[in-house]
Amino acid sequence: MKRLHLQLTQLQESDMFDGNTFCEREQIAGASGFGVAGHVTTHVAQLVDEWRSRDTQPKRRQRACKVCSLMQGAKPHTTAYYCSECDGNAPIYLCMRPRHVIRGELTTCFDVWHKEWSEGKLRPSNQERRIRLRPATPTKGGGSRKRLRDAAD
Repeated sequence: MKRLHLQLTQLQESDMFDGNTFCEREQIAGASGFGVAGHVTTHVAQLVDEWRSRDTQPKRRQRACKVCSLMQGAKPHTTAYYCSECDGNAPIYLCMRPRHVIRGELTTCFDVWHKEWSEGKLRPSNQERRIRLRPATPTKGGGSRKRLRDAAD
């Protein structure tokens, strides 16, 4: 525990940046990295600007990660990040934390979607698990609605 504390206190400003998962800087493939066939992609992960607040402080709304939902044997995770370029009729929500091992390397769902699956065009066709892309529906108050009584009740 003391060793971890010493490592934390020795971190410098250059070690802190957006999207840091505290791996080596070379291991983290950014959103503006090289895609399939070496072309430069302009896809950028953005945080959702949708908030929910019930009895506690406001928190960002989270959706199911599309890659985690399709991967077999993996538990689907939720995320607040989506790809700014990939949203056709609905945003594509993708994890930014490295969770999946592909070719012996730990990669993020964002990299799997863009580099391995070529923006989702080469995703595996699983009949068991399908993803649905629905446009986000704005909610008032961020909570569930109460049932209203009919005049007949």
